[in-house]
Amino acid sequence: MIGWLFPDYCAGCGRLTGELFCANCRALLRPYPPFPPPTGLTAARVAFRYEGGLAHAIHRLKYGHRRRIARPLGDLLAAAAGPLDADALIAVPLHPTRLRERGFNQAAELAARLQRPGAPPLIDGLARVRATNQQARLEAPARTANLGTAASGSRAASALATGALGTAASGSRA
Repeated sequence: MIGWLFPDYCAGCGRLTGELFCANCRALLRPYPPFPPPTGLTAARVAFRYEGGLAHAIHRLKYGHRRRIARPLGDLLAAAAGPLDADALIAVPLHPTRLRERGFNQAAELAARLQRPGAPPLIDGLARVRATNQQARLEAPARTANLGTAASGSRAASALATGALGTAASGSRA
């Protein structure tokens, strides 16, 4: 009933579609090509290029306090990832200051949508130990340097990370 009274606007294109991420925006998604994993990881994947409607939707999720957008974006990520060959899923944590600003950790919200029967468990394997500049304002090489020693903790041998390397999961490699 509430959806009928207050239909959703697409977070990608802003049109009144009744969906948080419309079929038109989904059809425009372009897969991100394979790349070598960053040092210390056995594998890394980026689902889609960070552009167009996807970039707008991610921006609204992270900075527009639109937590519900994580559901359709996480489902798209899960579909693109397919069966996960990993020991665990780790949502890269936000620094407490950034978590207070946003009210939720977008990486954890996306990672929760990857939880399917038979999927690796979502674990708290990292802790944010220092604040960093916002990744969205940095070029690709500066993003890696910005992260440096920002998180610490045990890392499962073949964990799929979503969040800081994994807002790369949405495609921060441009």
